[in-house]
Amino acid sequence: DREGGTARTFGYLFARTEDWARLGLLLLREGQYNGKAVVPPDYIREMLKPSPTEPTYGLGIWLANDEHQRQDREPPFAAPGIFYLDGRFKQRVYIIPSRDVVIVRVGEMPTTPVLASDWPASQLIVDPWRTESPPGLTPR
Repeated sequence: DREGGTARTFGYLFARTEDWARLGLLLLREGQYNGKAVVPPDYIREMLKPSPTEPTYGLGIWLANDEHQRQDREPPFAAPGIFYLDGRFKQRVYIIPSRDVVIVRVGEMPTTPVLASDWPASQLIVDPWRTESPPGLTPR
């Protein structure tokens, strides 16, 4: 924003919750909006391919990876094929194709030690069809 300044190579996209949900729906529907392709489906599929060096990351998008979850000693994601946009303080847009669901999480990350230390991504998405909670998650 000034001569000699440093370029921001990361992004800031300020949007309303509803707009994040629309973006999630656009990704869920492989680039279709009102029956019209606004992003080529091949590009969306390319976004969802894991990087050769980082299996949890595609093209600008994070991919749920249960093997990575196990390595980090976190519970697995509730459904296969989940991918998500990740913002500051874990503000996220989760896309769950197998359930035809988009979840938008906005707000600050909890700062209370009990909450902040127990904030694995996989636990935000609890499979509502399960009869019991995933390990480590107690219903409130």
